[in-house]
Amino acid sequence: IRVLMEPVDSTCWSMVFVERGVRAETGLSIAQRIGVKVYGVSGRTTPEGEIRSVTVVGDAAERAVELAFANLGGGPLRPEGE
Repeated sequence: IRVLMEPVDSTCWSMVFVERGVRAETGLSIAQRIGVKVYGVSGRTTPEGEIRSVTVVGDAAERAVELAFANLGGGPLRPEGE
């Protein structure tokens, strides 16, 4: 499969689905569908983001920290950490 994209000024994305299956003439049809996220990234993006909030959730037995992160740049970000 080849996906061609026109150059753009900003980042965009879409989903490409590939489906394989046998079409039954009668009864049940089963198919396998795989989706792949495809990014179109502008040539000049600057990664920029900020943590909007930090919240401690849970009780005394088990607690976790939740972070709300906002992507402020023009490209995809994958914040990660421990």
